[in-house]
Amino acid sequence: MFNSFKRNTLYILILLIYVTIVLCIKKILLLDDIIITELKSHLRGIDLVNAIQQYYKFSWVDYVVIPFLVTLKVLLVSVCLMTGAFFYKLKEMIRCVKFLTVTVIAEFTYLISDILKVFILANSQSTIILRNIKYYSPLSILNFYDIEYLQE
Repeated sequence: MFNSFKRNTLYILILLIYVTIVLCIKKILLLDDIIITELKSHLRGIDLVNAIQQYYKFSWVDYVVIPFLVTLKVLLVSVCLMTGAFFYKLKEMIRCVKFLTVTVIAEFTYLISDILKVFILANSQSTIILRNIKYYSPLSILNFYDIEYLQE
């Protein structure tokens, strides 16, 4: 189906799109301002200053962690698919590379959801709070329920 070059290019494209989504959330949705507002509501004085300094000091970690998390996610899903194929005795017919390829292609489903999240929240007329960014997930059944009710 895909040769190695196309699969690697697709994987790198997925990583770049994820990094772009995180960058858009930080810049378009003004995540820094939202986090500072949340910190101001919970902390005072020197604790607030220290928390803000720590936030800016480690803000680069988001971009470094994304490739590792996406790789781990793809590998774990591929292992689950290979386990199912093993129990159905399909392992001999399908190579491991095919499972990785299918998993990488399926990752676009999550990308579409995240892209929609950025567009919907950016065009939202209501005030964006940290809880909305964290829990809002388009194409999810969670949108039909109240988040506070589910957390109890």
